[in-house]
Amino acid sequence: SQNMQKNTLLISKDKDFKTVLINEPNIVTKVFVKDLPQGRYYWKIVGIDLNTASIESEIRTFTMSTLQRVSIIEPTQNQRFDFQTKNDITTHKEKIKISWDNIYDIVHTQIARSPDFKNPIYDQELNKTYTLEQSLTSGSYFTRVRSKKLTQYTDWSDTQSFEINITTKVLVKLETP
Repeated sequence: SQNMQKNTLLISKDKDFKTVLINEPNIVTKVFVKDLPQGRYYWKIVGIDLNTASIESEIRTFTMSTLQRVSIIEPTQNQRFDFQTKNDITTHKEKIKISWDNIYDIVHTQIARSPDFKNPIYDQELNKTYTLEQSLTSGSYFTRVRSKKLTQYTDWSDTQSFEINITTKVLVKLETP
């Protein structure tokens, strides 16, 4: 409050504040609270006014909830894509569909050659099912997604692996003398 010299934010699971979970002194205007389990919480500001008398704000509530993880629908786990190209072309031109059960605003999608995703070859935020138009070479790939609602992200989905197999069709031109 404007009339407080010192103030402290108190957060509790019970409206009587018997068990204070967060005791944050000297707050200004915003406090970011994280790592609280799902549930309903009570909060208030306590402090000392200009006459050094103890004062408290009214008790208010908020609810912590976590976002539901997204699941990848396509490609399925260990799905194999077989493509055939002509002569010495080592990448395909076919499209690979990546889809998920999105219930949120944005989906962050990654594709990598390794399951640790240290160097993703694709890393974008999308708002719908995506068809990968980027040509890939033969080999194993890994994909994962996570959703975003406002500024909060879900955990990453389970990682799905898929395989690209490209065979080259060699065209031989026979000439007769």
